[in-house]
Amino acid sequence: MAAGSCAADYPLGPTDTGPVAFEIYHNSPIGYSSVGSSFSMSAFVLRADGAYENVTAKTNWSVSDPAVLRATNGFFSSIAVGPVEITATYQGFSRTAPMHVIQPGRQTFPSLTIAPFFVLPSPGQSAQAVARLNQSAAAFEIVTDAATWTSSDPAVVTVDRGVIKAVQPGTTHITVTYAGYSAFLKMSIHPPR
Repeated sequence: MAAGSCAADYPLGPTDTGPVAFEIYHNSPIGYSSVGSSFSMSAFVLRADGAYENVTAKTNWSVSDPAVLRATNGFFSSIAVGPVEITATYQGFSRTAPMHVIQPGRQTFPSLTIAPFFVLPSPGQSAQAVARLNQSAAAFEIVTDAATWTSSDPAVVTVDRGVIKAVQPGTTHITVTYAGYSAFLKMSIHPPR
């Protein structure tokens, strides 16, 4: 080796910025969808350089039963009652999310519901959800502090007495139980934009 000629034969930084991971996210907390309502989802890739890219418009969105749910570029219209799977594909990656479409206004009593927040927290932030035990259409009791709250993925969000703290990007299911009743939310913490 000649003096003064020391050169690395490997790149000093990432040169491949292609996608290494693909995830789909709910754009608002949602427990289910009602016939006649709509909701949206987003798709992001994590690139090899560590940056997130919103690929919602470039993603192919499909549903297992178009008679139940209609998909258009990440926007979904609920048409009929039933379970349905949402599938998103992008450059060889694929993700699936379950959804259930119900009749609007068909709440039974007593029942437990979650009154969600409308702005999703970013990693490190928190939001407050409220648990309500509904005795009738006009009578309810707030049971947030007495209820049991769980997150299906504490690496994404933690939850304690309805305070939902975002940890990192991902999707989880929040479940609340009280007096034998349960309710849930599907929610996502989006990557930094």
